[in-house]
Amino acid sequence: MKFKLMITGGSGFIGTTAQDYCIKNDIAYLNLDINLPKKESHLPYHKKVDIRDRDSLSEAIQEFQPEYILHLAAATGMDIVDYSFFDANTIGVKNLLDATDGLKSLRRILITSS
Repeated sequence: MKFKLMITGGSGFIGTTAQDYCIKNDIAYLNLDINLPKKESHLPYHKKVDIRDRDSLSEAIQEFQPEYILHLAAATGMDIVDYSFFDANTIGVKNLLDATDGLKSLRRILITSS
């Protein structure tokens, strides 16, 4: 095992590619996503977590103790009139930062979205 990586939103397009990379390169990882992975081979690495749920997100992070986090979980859309649709982008990021505050194993977080 090279290191421990947590991917939020890993069931999406970019996350699916990241998971393939992890498997190919023997990187221990966990995908936190409200959606199931697109590939059956990714199922063992999936945990259903909504990043807007602070408690379940914090619990998953504390349990896994990642060294790195690749944050991909985000909502996208063009014609959205109810801005609460984007809670994953606001509340979710705040929850992630709060949940990792003081996490001794954590070396870096990369926060991005498409």
